[in-house]
Amino acid sequence: MESRSVLVVDTNTKPSKELDKFKAEYGIKCALAVPIYSGRKNFGMLVIGSEADDCKYKVEDIDLVKVFAKQITIAIESDILTRKAEDLSLNDELTGLYNKNFILGRLAEADKARLFYQRPCSLILLA
Repeated sequence: MESRSVLVVDTNTKPSKELDKFKAEYGIKCALAVPIYSGRKNFGMLVIGSEADDCKYKVEDIDLVKVFAKQITIAIESDILTRKAEDLSLNDELTGLYNKNFILGRLAEADKARLFYQRPCSLILLA
């Protein structure tokens, strides 16, 4: 994950203790692992495995899995930006205070509550 390179484990891969342990733990004989990252952030790995005895990945297979990893990265980045936009819609980015949209929404709620309960409501603005 740290090197952000594709890991290919198939019939051409030299055996090692770590690979044997990985294969035994997950019940696979070959695997293809592609990191999912953006900028400096690592999100995870897309791992595809097979139980076939004579598995050999082609360059086209690796490229296809890389495309899937990029699509996952785009989806994650989109989610992060959407959440940030939602936060910005309520809070000012510089001060962290509630912005005009939030305050107007709360005033509308307070006005409805005032009408429902037939009680007075006050608003104090300080500048």
